[in-house]
Amino acid sequence: WPPMIRVLASTFTPIYWSVANPAPGTANGFSLTKGVFRQESQVEFATGEVLRMTHVSRGVDAEGVLLFDIVINGNVPRILASADITVKDFSERYIQTGPGQLYGWSNQ
Repeated sequence: WPPMIRVLASTFTPIYWSVANPAPGTANGFSLTKGVFRQESQVEFATGEVLRMTHVSRGVDAEGVLLFDIVINGNVPRILASADITVKDFSERYIQTGPGQLYGWSNQ
């Protein structure tokens, strides 16, 4: 994968969270939100650049397609254009903190 795609992999996190196969006794993102949610995330690089992403899921249309908008704003280090980057495995956790509210975090 090109380095830039590896960095932007977090762009797709809300999509696979929505459709992931839930573990026994749990629900996936779509079950919890009915496909309507907003998630904001931020990637901070050691070189000082910050990349912010806003994900807005607007539910499912008449044909069953999940409607999704992603806005990316900020900067990434120039070195990413040509660098070979290794991304280690990471985990994500989501906890429902109240009606209509989830808290999520990841270790990377």
